[in-house]
Amino acid sequence: MAFYAFKTIDVGSVAAGASTEKTWTSDDDYTIHKIKFIEKTGGDLYQYEVTISVDNYVITKDTVSASVFVGTWNQLPTLDISIKKAQVIKFSIENGESAARDCYIVLELHK
Repeated sequence: MAFYAFKTIDVGSVAAGASTEKTWTSDDDYTIHKIKFIEKTGGDLYQYEVTISVDNYVITKDTVSASVFVGTWNQLPTLDISIKKAQVIKFSIENGESAARDCYIVLELHK
């Protein structure tokens, strides 16, 4: 398994107390090695909660603070999630912060 590409998902602005869902349909078979959240203005993501699922399988089993997916690439958890072509990865996000947050989600894809 070797690095193949990065996939960036633009979450856009999520108002304080609001929620959103973002999805990506895989265009090939990949392993999602790591997931990184990047807050565009450098704000905190401690109360920015995310649930991640592939098709109907929930990977997080519950909501997880997006802060788990913040830091340098070496600090991020290794996930190695297999995703097949045409499968959908979904990020359900709830912003519990006191201000809007505007983020990217970057997937490190391996083949």
